[in-house]
Amino acid sequence: MSTTIQFPARAKVALWPYVIAIVIALAIGATAGSLITRAVADRGHPVAVATGWDADKLAAMQGRLLAASVSTEPRPWDAAKVAAMAGRQEAEAIRLNGSHR
Repeated sequence: MSTTIQFPARAKVALWPYVIAIVIALAIGATAGSLITRAVADRGHPVAVATGWDADKLAAMQGRLLAASVSTEPRPWDAAKVAAMAGRQEAEAIRLNGSHR
Protein backbone atom coordinates (compact mmCIF):
# COMPACT_ATOMS: atom_id res chain seq x y z
CA MET A 1 0.00 0.00 0.00
CA SER A 2 1.28 3.37 -0.88
CA THR A 3 0.02 6.76 0.06
CA THR A 4 0.41 9.90 -1.86
CA ILE A 5 0.47 13.26 -0.18
CA GLN A 6 -0.74 16.10 -2.25
CA PHE A 7 -0.31 19.71 -1.23
CA PRO A 8 -2.60 22.34 -2.59
CA ALA A 9 -1.00 24.44 -5.27
CA ARG A 10 0.56 27.68 -3.99
CA ALA A 11 -1.07 30.74 -5.29
CA LYS A 12 1.50 33.01 -6.84
CA VAL A 13 1.21 36.45 -5.38
CA ALA A 14 1.69 39.09 -7.98
CA LEU A 15 3.81 41.95 -6.61
CA TRP A 16 3.25 44.32 -9.53
CA PRO A 17 -0.12 45.65 -8.34
CA TYR A 18 1.39 46.51 -4.96
CA VAL A 19 4.44 48.16 -6.49
CA ILE A 20 2.27 50.22 -8.84
CA ALA A 21 -0.03 51.27 -5.98
CA ILE A 22 2.95 52.38 -3.88
CA VAL A 23 4.45 54.36 -6.77
CA ILE A 24 1.13 56.08 -7.46
CA ALA A 25 0.67 56.95 -3.77
CA LEU A 26 4.19 58.41 -3.60
CA ALA A 27 3.61 60.45 -6.75
CA ILE A 28 0.34 61.85 -5.40
CA GLY A 29 2.01 62.72 -2.07
CA ALA A 30 4.95 64.42 -3.76
CA THR A 31 2.66 66.47 -5.99
CA ALA A 32 0.46 67.54 -3.08
CA GLY A 33 3.51 68.44 -0.98
CA SER A 34 4.97 70.50 -3.80
CA LEU A 35 1.72 72.39 -4.33
CA ILE A 36 1.33 73.13 -0.61
CA THR A 37 4.95 74.29 -0.33
CA ARG A 38 4.54 76.64 -3.28
CA ALA A 39 1.31 78.05 -1.87
CA VAL A 40 2.91 78.74 1.50
CA ALA A 41 6.14 80.14 0.01
CA ASP A 42 4.27 82.56 -2.28
CA ARG A 43 2.25 83.97 0.60
CA GLY A 44 3.49 87.20 2.16
CA HIS A 45 4.31 87.03 5.85
CA PRO A 46 3.35 90.19 7.76
CA VAL A 47 5.78 91.51 10.33
CA ALA A 48 4.35 91.64 13.82
CA VAL A 49 3.97 95.08 15.38
CA ALA A 50 5.44 95.53 18.85
CA THR A 51 2.75 96.23 21.42
CA GLY A 52 2.57 96.60 25.17
CA TRP A 53 5.71 95.62 27.04
CA ASP A 54 7.75 95.10 23.86
CA ALA A 55 6.91 98.58 22.58
CA ASP A 56 7.93 100.08 25.94
CA LYS A 57 11.20 98.16 25.91
CA LEU A 58 11.96 99.30 22.35
CA ALA A 59 11.20 102.90 23.28
CA ALA A 60 13.52 102.65 26.30
CA MET A 61 16.30 101.22 24.14
CA GLN A 62 15.86 104.02 21.61
CA GLY A 63 15.99 106.57 24.44
CA ARG A 64 19.23 105.10 25.78
CA LEU A 65 20.79 105.17 22.32
CA LEU A 66 19.75 108.78 21.86
CA ALA A 67 21.11 109.74 25.29
CA ALA A 68 24.39 107.94 24.60
CA SER A 69 24.82 109.68 21.25
CA VAL A 70 24.14 113.16 22.70
CA SER A 71 26.00 112.92 26.01
CA THR A 72 29.79 112.59 26.29
CA GLU A 73 29.93 112.27 30.08
CA PRO A 74 29.68 108.88 31.81
CA ARG A 75 26.22 107.38 31.83
CA PRO A 76 24.48 107.37 35.21
CA TRP A 77 23.79 103.64 35.21
CA ASP A 78 27.49 102.76 34.88
CA ALA A 79 28.14 103.38 38.59
CA ALA A 80 25.30 101.02 39.49
CA LYS A 81 26.72 98.35 37.19
CA VAL A 82 30.16 98.68 38.81
CA ALA A 83 28.65 98.39 42.30
CA ALA A 84 26.62 95.35 41.23
CA MET A 85 29.73 93.68 39.79
CA ALA A 86 31.66 94.32 43.02
CA GLY A 87 28.82 92.74 44.98
CA ARG A 88 28.81 89.70 42.70
CA GLN A 89 32.56 89.28 43.07
CA GLU A 90 32.32 89.51 46.85
CA ALA A 91 29.47 86.98 46.88
CA GLU A 92 31.51 84.60 44.71
CA ALA A 93 34.52 85.00 47.02
CA ILE A 94 32.34 84.20 50.04
CA ARG A 95 30.91 81.18 48.26
CA LEU A 96 34.37 79.84 47.36
CA ASN A 97 36.36 80.80 50.45
CA GLY A 98 33.71 81.08 53.11
CA SER A 99 34.83 84.52 54.29
CA HIS A 100 35.02 88.18 53.26
CA ARG A 101 38.02 89.60 51.46
